[in-house]
Amino acid sequence: MSIFGGGTPVILQMEATECGAACLAMVLAAHGRPITLEEARVACATARDGVDAARLVVAARSFGLETHGLRREPEDLALLPMPLILHWNFDHFVILDRVTRSGFVILDPACGRRLVDRAEFGRSFTGVALSFQPGPGFERRPPRRTTLGLLLDEARRSPDAIALTALLGLVGIVPALALTAAIGVFADHVVGQSRLAWALALLGAILGAGLLQFVLGVLRERIVAALRSKIATHVAVAGFWRALHLPASFFAQRSAGEIVSRLRLGSSVGEIVGGPLARLVPDGVQALGYLGVMALFSPGLAAVLAVVCCVNLISMTALSRRVAAANAAAQVAEGAAAGIATAGMAALSTYRLHGRERLLVERIAAAEDTALDREQRIGVLRAIGLAAPAASGLAMTIAVLTVGAVLVMDGALTLGGLIACQMIAGLINGPVVSLAAAMPHLQEAGGAFARIDDLQRYPLARAFEPDRQAQERQPFRITGHVRLEAVSFGFAPGQPLLRDITLDIPPGRILAILGPSGSGKSTLARLIAGMTEPDAGRVLLDGIGLEDWPQPLLRRTLQYVPQQAAVFSGSLDDNLHLWDHAIRQQDSAQAILRTGLHGVVAARAHGMHSLLSGHSPALSGGEIQRLALARALSRAPRVLVLDETTSALDFAAEADILDQLRLSGATVVIVTHRTGTALRCDDAILLDQGAIVACGAPGAILLRETMAAADPSLPRPDRAEARAAIGAASR
Repeated sequence: MSIFGGGTPVILQMEATECGAACLAMVLAAHGRPITLEEARVACATARDGVDAARLVVAARSFGLETHGLRREPEDLALLPMPLILHWNFDHFVILDRVTRSGFVILDPACGRRLVDRAEFGRSFTGVALSFQPGPGFERRPPRRTTLGLLLDEARRSPDAIALTALLGLVGIVPALALTAAIGVFADHVVGQSRLAWALALLGAILGAGLLQFVLGVLRERIVAALRSKIATHVAVAGFWRALHLPASFFAQRSAGEIVSRLRLGSSVGEIVGGPLARLVPDGVQALGYLGVMALFSPGLAAVLAVVCCVNLISMTALSRRVAAANAAAQVAEGAAAGIATAGMAALSTYRLHGRERLLVERIAAAEDTALDREQRIGVLRAIGLAAPAASGLAMTIAVLTVGAVLVMDGALTLGGLIACQMIAGLINGPVVSLAAAMPHLQEAGGAFARIDDLQRYPLARAFEPDRQAQERQPFRITGHVRLEAVSFGFAPGQPLLRDITLDIPPGRILAILGPSGSGKSTLARLIAGMTEPDAGRVLLDGIGLEDWPQPLLRRTLQYVPQQAAVFSGSLDDNLHLWDHAIRQQDSAQAILRTGLHGVVAARAHGMHSLLSGHSPALSGGEIQRLALARALSRAPRVLVLDETTSALDFAAEADILDQLRLSGATVVIVTHRTGTALRCDDAILLDQGAIVACGAPGAILLRETMAAADPSLPRPDRAEARAAIGAASR
């Protein structure tokens, strides 16, 4: 979503690492090839540490842009074709849109469009610039839908409420015109000709018209309020549903607090659709209707008033562009502040352990200060906007009195007609100001939609794609046979962490995944569990790809237990079942016994009904791991993936649990660093530098690793040898 304020659209980054991707999206949009921030992020292979200039060049050329990296002094930049991508403060990218006498207009993906003076520009610009020109392979595309188009999509979900709001606005013209006519007659005939007999009837008509206008206004506002609530609820629920079906890569690139802040934007969208958007048609028709009535009194006066109305609308539209850009930047800053605060409070114990509470306060304060600063900038612009009604009404009053007085003196208009025209001008001012005020709100919606649209446009996890859901199938009998076929995965495109992993795990076997830190053990476990999607290859369960399994059945059949398990506010029983009443009582009882959780239950006065707090569960690390294991086993899975899940247990307790897991008959995959744990498994694989380098009996692999550590000159098996060993083991 872009906010237009000049020749190049402003596209704001959602995370700190996305500045390069946002700049590329702005350059492409300026040259007629608009893309989403998500598409730019993928093209740039944006990783956790962002993107460098070389990668930006490669990404731009993939779209057909001729790109050149240049070293220039600030005074030489005006000679280059705009827009340019500049390296800024050694850790950021911005767009240079144009050079003016006052300074440099830059588009900062972190905060929007701003004018930088030459002194600040000289301090921040590192001297590295990227220039772009469309090449022979560049393909232009039509612009994306506007904010108004997206708002209309939401409005179409409630056509009855929008239509009724518009109808009430149009009907509201009738009492207003009756009121105007009555006042004109009162001035000309009751006051001017002393027809006192008409006075009571005219005053009654004026009172009735005013009362009817009030009732119609109240009814219209009630409908608008209901419409706002409906749209806000729909946007929030739809966004939450979408977030639950996105792949893990989406959450790896964004903070939890920032995502939650997006889901709360539904109220903003509902406010805009139910307010300014719902009033556009009736306000426009009312303004034209009032001008038409004024034309019956005096065409010249109506023309003058129309010019004043146009000037007001143009001025407010120009102001709305600046408000929109400032509001979009403020929303991004608020999302970042919410993310830092949420993550900081979640890790509060770590800050306290190292005595770094002051650092957390400083980080939160800095983020809140940035958000507050941007909100204050919007406040200045909004203050100017709030003065618009009074200024508009004053301009109309002066125009009507000046021109009307001349017409009255020339005999072209009666005194009653002048009073009526003055009143019509007051009536026109309402819808005109409403239309002008709607423009900033509609522009501000761009900031909210940019962040909601990022949710809606991100591809669903493959398991939830509609075409795959229609083709879901399942085996007749679930055995727990797991197979990986040439699986590769990386956190950024072109930077694989795991490469060409082929692995066969027969049903009922216990497999240990060994390897040094950073070798990809936990990532491989998440791939096997279907918590992460591979970039290449497939993970199959009983011969069917995980993405083709019905998700409810898959999540009962294949359970994943991380090292750090969650505890929820509720009873022990709630934490065990996760409020799933379909779990059988005998499965729960057996899971409690197999994991040793019965000791935890017996130690509490209320047993399974003992209450736990998600914030402070009053359980040891080992007890939490027992609870997490029991939670998984209570669903009677055929495949169980454990990522250092027993690391907090003593060796005897761990050995007992592994023996119980063997009795369950499930296929078990264990990520571990413990020698004793590995020796109790049936098979083991050794990961190193993203590949399986050894496979076989755990004792043989551990002995080989011990010898290799003692004598680094001993050769390790290459990937072909390892693959042959894996095949032999599976046979």
